[in-house]
Amino acid sequence: MNIPSLGVFGPAALALGLCVNCSAPPDHPGDGELPPAALAAFQDHLAGISDGALVCPDAEIEAARRVTAFINADAEPDFVLETRVLNCRETRGRPAVAYFCGSFACAFPLLVSGEEGWQVVTLMSGNHVQAREHYRETRLEVREIARSEPGGRAVAVREYAWRDGALIRIGEWVESSDARLGSR
Repeated sequence: MNIPSLGVFGPAALALGLCVNCSAPPDHPGDGELPPAALAAFQDHLAGISDGALVCPDAEIEAARRVTAFINADAEPDFVLETRVLNCRETRGRPAVAYFCGSFACAFPLLVSGEEGWQVVTLMSGNHVQAREHYRETRLEVREIARSEPGGRAVAVREYAWRDGALIRIGEWVESSDARLGSR
């Protein structure tokens, strides 16, 4: 059997081709909508990390860029929020961004659905996050500029998966900043 080459985009093209007719189960919010219970869980998280001083309107959280994925097995969509774009205010006069971002990277909170409601799990900080299908599980890859690499042309990648009710780091590597998508 002769299998044609998929070229540079090999695995991604194959996955996209196999998922042309895939769709979320019925009654799920679209990519632009967070369920009200997920918003409430994130608001509780914000109150917890700031002792009630951080105020982020629901509309700001809704407008934040996010990655939507099915990270656990409950068939409900889960969301990773990009915190660096949240327009929040801090009631004590401190910069609100300091709750999310450091000098080089920002936190990516995961809003994950479960039997007992929504929970917020903070991923390691980074500059970019994406969801990737890997065999029978969805993995989250968080990329951050590798400060320890000479010349700053490297990217540290941390890979997470949901196993046994928890998000765990399952891999970590450094790749060239000009590496192509899908190659390591």
